[in-house]
Amino acid sequence: MSPRIDMSKFSGSFKRFRRGLGRRLLWEYWLTFKEHGWETFWGATLLGVPFGLYTLYHSPSIVVLLSYLLCVVFLTGYSLWRADHVRLQQKIEVRVRKHSWAVETGGQGWQYFLELVNKSEAVTIRGVQAQLQEIITDNRDWFPVTLHQQHDTLRQDGTFAERFDLNPLVPKNVDLLSAATGGSSFQISHIVTHAALVFSFSSEHRLHVTISGQDIKPLSVWLDVWMNEERIPQCQMVP
Repeated sequence: MSPRIDMSKFSGSFKRFRRGLGRRLLWEYWLTFKEHGWETFWGATLLGVPFGLYTLYHSPSIVVLLSYLLCVVFLTGYSLWRADHVRLQQKIEVRVRKHSWAVETGGQGWQYFLELVNKSEAVTIRGVQAQLQEIITDNRDWFPVTLHQQHDTLRQDGTFAERFDLNPLVPKNVDLLSAATGGSSFQISHIVTHAALVFSFSSEHRLHVTISGQDIKPLSVWLDVWMNEERIPQCQMVP
């Protein structure tokens, strides 16, 4: 007995296919495909240049011409797909930011934070988390520790949020550390309540932070922290 085909599923798939073939969008795609295809056919490309030189000395056969047309169609479709794929691809860009404020006892307080930007133009990255994995000059046994989201407040259960969603092209700030001008130490901004993570400025420190999320490759960020000659705390991302 031959297997029966579920026509309802086939009908639904065909309707979705037809909805994707809007006349205006299909016409715009055809014009774009034609423009890029013509550039690929005769343009200064790795495919067009050898073919142009070949036609100077030989009359291409039907087989050669059809093979070349097939390659042009493939490369044109790929280049159009790749442009949109790169534009929509989920990728996090990280920058180090800082701000300062006046301290009542004199001097200035400093806070360094990470600005995260989802470079995709349409796709949200779910479940993003920033964690301090290690500090090269200090091996404490309770790493990794989750960093604090800027302006996040305690929830009813007495905890801070560990993860968040990163919307397309909308910056999200994650606190990293705080210190004071002329101070002897800096403090990591993490979500573990009633536990201070403080390090001395007696030497330079290198921090390792990872940014992770659903359906993306974890991103590693290395940062150097030190006190400069003007006794102002510094934090800089390692290239």
